[in-house]
Amino acid sequence: MGIITFTCPKCGTTRHITPNTGFACTGCKTKYSIGPNGEIRNARAPKK
Repeated sequence: MGIITFTCPKCGTTRHITPNTGFACTGCKTKYSIGPNGEIRNARAPKK
């Protein structure tokens, strides 16, 4: 599988990611880890 489009459910920022990876949202800085099918495995809010 190649690149998928991910939309952050918190702030609506979309970005292209590769599945099975982790990244931080550029908009609200929430850290996501993404499963092999593009599902959200884990979401961590940024430390205030």
